[in-house]
Amino acid sequence: MSSRYDVWYRVHVQDKGWMGWTKDGAVAGTTGLGKRVEAVQVTLVAKGASAPGPTGDASETGQAAQPSVSYRAHVQNIGWQGWFKDGKTAGTTGMGLAVEALDVRLSGVNGAVEISSHVQDYGWQGYVQTSDGSISGTTGRSKRVEAIRARLTGEAAQTYDLWYRVHVQNLGWLGWAKAGDTTSDGVIAGTTGLGLRVEAVQFSLTAKGSTAPGDVNRPYVSAPTITYQTHVQNIGWQGWVNSGAVAGTTGRGLRVEALRVKRAEGTGVGQTGEVQLSAHVQGIGWQGWKSEGAIAGTERQSRRVEAIRLRLTGSMAQTCDVWYRVHVEKLGWMGWTRNGGYAGTSGCSARVEAVQIQVRPKGASAPGPTWRSFTNDPGLFMADADMYYRAQHYGSRTNWLLMVNYGACRVGVFTRSGSGWRLYDYFMCSDGGPGTPTIHGVFSVGAKGYSFSGGDHTCYYYTQIYGDYLFHSVLYRRGTNAILDGRLGMHISQGCVRLNINKAKWIHDNIPTGSTIVVYN
Repeated sequence: MSSRYDVWYRVHVQDKGWMGWTKDGAVAGTTGLGKRVEAVQVTLVAKGASAPGPTGDASETGQAAQPSVSYRAHVQNIGWQGWFKDGKTAGTTGMGLAVEALDVRLSGVNGAVEISSHVQDYGWQGYVQTSDGSISGTTGRSKRVEAIRARLTGEAAQTYDLWYRVHVQNLGWLGWAKAGDTTSDGVIAGTTGLGLRVEAVQFSLTAKGSTAPGDVNRPYVSAPTITYQTHVQNIGWQGWVNSGAVAGTTGRGLRVEALRVKRAEGTGVGQTGEVQLSAHVQGIGWQGWKSEGAIAGTERQSRRVEAIRLRLTGSMAQTCDVWYRVHVEKLGWMGWTRNGGYAGTSGCSARVEAVQIQVRPKGASAPGPTWRSFTNDPGLFMADADMYYRAQHYGSRTNWLLMVNYGACRVGVFTRSGSGWRLYDYFMCSDGGPGTPTIHGVFSVGAKGYSFSGGDHTCYYYTQIYGDYLFHSVLYRRGTNAILDGRLGMHISQGCVRLNINKAKWIHDNIPTGSTIVVYN
């Protein structure tokens, strides 16, 4: 047979197609390239006759390409960078620039990488296979990638592990995460709920079951969700509520007596620390910091909570702010404060009726207005509230302001607080009778003296309002310490403002000359 015929043959090879014809024992196909033969053709022709087709490239010998992963990043202000592979860094570090999109591909093995990105304002996108021309993330929208996850398909999922890690704003390199397959999601790498950008990525392809390229601790960090409950007068413990919800009551006049706060189960992945709470309690003052889940305040003692503070510890304090506000009797909702700030009142005998708490990314804006989250100014709770608000419209050359409500027979002493006035003291007086009313208007503290006498009486510790109109003590028997007329809360004087001798002395000793005095009805 061999003297009369030639046997010709060719093979169809993976990724190459039909190769050239060859004959009589020569190699058809490839060696060293890891390529499979997928089809064969064989024919006999007369000895020395022409080949049945092209004979070029019937065989190829070489070294098989090693399976690898290649990837590139679309970076803020830069655009698409070049390709990187097998553990090299795509993106930037130390430049404050966000990765906005990714393109990841395999070579040297059947299969592909599918990527899902968590994108600013959008959340999790679906998985995409970027080797078919898609991208994971966005371009042209200035949206940061905050986290990624990946999975493998095809033969690659059976024989290899894909590892990846991300460099995150403020946190640096996180731990390595491993891709899933078409039946499972990969481990999350990055952060969610913290508003932090991914700045760089690394991918690595390893043999199935081999060790990770590096530390696998903490590949993913998420924001904690806070849950809390209040113990309310006549109700007891209410149910737990989540971040931002109202715990307590409004419009019912019921005091909060105790609180508990803790991190919601399954939140704050990759975070250390806890949320701690302190309460300012009627008759007790500020309690110490209570650990997560412990009671701040009191039970079965009928004591009102008057103010609260919250703080985060551990890594949570580095990545998040805890914001909170309280609803206070007569004032309603006060401003939001954060991270150990005071919320509520002290020295005002005012009850907290409800609270709101939420955790936000570090440095994010407040959930609402922050004005007056706390006060120790009892003037806000005066029965004579008009005096307090009227006082805020006046100035003074000193840090003191005296208000006299002629109709109510009351004197208010105010001290400067920021750009307004804080009530320092409020007490009863007697002022001018119907025929000799106290002068009304705006005046300044003038002359002072120890005493003056007239007829059968002596008055002590006088402070001039205007002309002969004075603050001074009630009437004492002339030249003695025996009270002649100690009545207060009445219109009975000759126009001066009579006070308890201790109050008259305090004004004499402490209110500087030039301080504003307002007398009104």
